[in-house]
Amino acid sequence: MTEKLETLQASLWNDITTSKTLKDEIKRLGNAIHDIYYKGNEEFNFIAEKKCLKKIQISEEYIESNSEKAVYSLIFKADNDIQKLLCQFPRLGWIECSNWGLTVKETSEYNMLTADDSTCTIKALCVRHDGMIIVADQANKKIKLLNQQYRIITHCDVSAEPQDVCEISFGEIAVAVDGWFTKEIQFIFELNGQLVNGRKLELQHPCYGISYHDGKLYITSSTALYKYSLCGKQESKIFEDTSAKNTLWKCAVSPTGTRVYITNQSQKKLLTVGMDGSVLASFTHPELRLPYGVHVTPAGKVLVCGKESTTVIQVDSGGKMKLATLASKWDGINFPRSVFYNKNTASIIVGHFGNDILVFRLV
Repeated sequence: MTEKLETLQASLWNDITTSKTLKDEIKRLGNAIHDIYYKGNEEFNFIAEKKCLKKIQISEEYIESNSEKAVYSLIFKADNDIQKLLCQFPRLGWIECSNWGLTVKETSEYNMLTADDSTCTIKALCVRHDGMIIVADQANKKIKLLNQQYRIITHCDVSAEPQDVCEISFGEIAVAVDGWFTKEIQFIFELNGQLVNGRKLELQHPCYGISYHDGKLYITSSTALYKYSLCGKQESKIFEDTSAKNTLWKCAVSPTGTRVYITNQSQKKLLTVGMDGSVLASFTHPELRLPYGVHVTPAGKVLVCGKESTTVIQVDSGGKMKLATLASKWDGINFPRSVFYNKNTASIIVGHFGNDILVFRLV
């Protein structure tokens, strides 16, 4: 509609400019004839009169051609498919406070084995916009797609151990793949109900954590946090800590895009880092030994796995204090590696060393 309006406005402005030019030219010729007439020069008078008649003829032809232009009418027609789409959603949104502690109501387990699998290790998880779940099985080097009932519907292999996963667009995910000779980001999309490997980004450093926000990929290498474009350009090294191994393990970007939460395994803490590389907070707790996976909900709630402490805890959005213990070994988790909030079912999914994932439904 904007393009059509601009076209009509340009045509109208051209007509106005042309009409004004013709009017000015006829006026100048008329004044010239008036001056020549009083000077008594019949030869010049004849020439000026002919030019004036010619210009009048051009003007009349222009007016006649423009009087036949079509009259345009702009009408906005609503797309009825939008209403059909909105009817599929039970709500348009919700209000949450990021610093309220979550409470678990019940727990369920879902098996992740496929026919040729050995024991699974669920290294990473994410929930797509359509409610389907992506599971990264490190031990079997597979990416598995689950339906909303947590049943495996398809899977695909990757070239080395999948370390982390995130959704970058509807139906497309990015997987951090790291092995002895492989350091890459593997893009995977769904086609006709199957997971298909797409393009790859070869990296010059290890890749253990990956998060996506506003068109950018945030990747941890074990000692550094990088920002990449989707085409594979390294735009910046946001933060680095080479004081030990695994100081920057997994990462999650806040919904506002102003900070990154990073698990530091060697020093057993959760770091909160600004986009300028400044350390905003450093959090340690007895229930967060060997911190592993980290996730931020759309409402800004921070969830962290303690692999050695066998816990999943909630930390405030400032990354400074524990708000709740969401799961422990008494709930059946075994060295948890990954956690993700499923907003479609108001539940937390936990991946660990074992053949199942655990789903904790919240109050």
